[in-house]
Amino acid sequence: MDYFSYKNNKLYCEDVDLQEIAKECGTPCYVYSKKTLERHVEVYKNAFKTKDNLICFFS
Repeated sequence: MDYFSYKNNKLYCEDVDLQEIAKECGTPCYVYSKKTLERHVEVYKNAFKTKDNLICFFS
């Protein structure tokens, strides 16, 4: 699932208007989706659940 989408011709990350972030922070600016990162960690955990591993991830 992709948490970046267009609504009324504006790009959003989750429910945040990225134009507002650009106005406040300037550009270039890197924006990450917490939901995407958490989903990818779950996919990784499931892929290696039978192996001894250590995942270092904080949310």
